[in-house]
Amino acid sequence: MINLLIGFKKVVQEQTDKLINKDEEKKKESLKKRRKKLFKAYEFFYTNSAHIEIIRENHLNRIYFIILPFCHCLQKVFNF
Repeated sequence: MINLLIGFKKVVQEQTDKLINKDEEKKKESLKKRRKKLFKAYEFFYTNSAHIEIIRENHLNRIYFIILPFCHCLQKVFNF
């Protein structure tokens, strides 16, 4: 009887360990997906936005704006 209980305890422990591992794997996968989405969002805003810096009353202001899609087709004329 004791051996049966010990065997049952081992089976229950193994099953709970498997469930815990599956939950950890799901969390890791969701974290990877989230990082991938954040990277894509960062990349989108990096390529589709710009900023200018204006000094006003000895204070530096940065103004951000979007770059419209058709602007990506324009050639760069200015060489600074």
